[in-house]
Amino acid sequence: MQPTDIDAEIDTRFCANITISSNEFECCLPCPATDWVYSEAWEEQSKIGNYVSIASLILNSWLLLTFIILPEEKSHRHYLSIGLTVSFLMIAIAFVIPLGTKPDFCYNDITPNNLHTDLSCAFTGAFVEVGAMGVVVWSMFTSSSRYLTF
Repeated sequence: MQPTDIDAEIDTRFCANITISSNEFECCLPCPATDWVYSEAWEEQSKIGNYVSIASLILNSWLLLTFIILPEEKSHRHYLSIGLTVSFLMIAIAFVIPLGTKPDFCYNDITPNNLHTDLSCAFTGAFVEVGAMGVVVWSMFTSSSRYLTF
């Protein structure tokens, strides 16, 4: 069975309607559209964030390890700081996943992949969303706790 465009992310195509001599055409940029919109160095420069997230992953893991190993008086661990650290760890994992999987951004010549067509994309999106939601929630809890204690 041949895959159809319906499986991929049709809404993120970069297309425009063009009228030439009373004939209307739909013209789409080839995938990835970033090759046509940004400079040639953009793809290499965008990978810098992935490598920075490796350092973030290591440092957040180290922080969680110190929370486990050190006594509470030395580490000043608290469920609020542990929750926030785990949320940052999830965001870091999301940016490390593409380094290991090297995903193909395109489903076909003009259509990008989405979470249904690429498992790496699904896990990256899930980790970013859960991590970002966790950061917001734990930051709100921390702010509320500090407001209520002072």
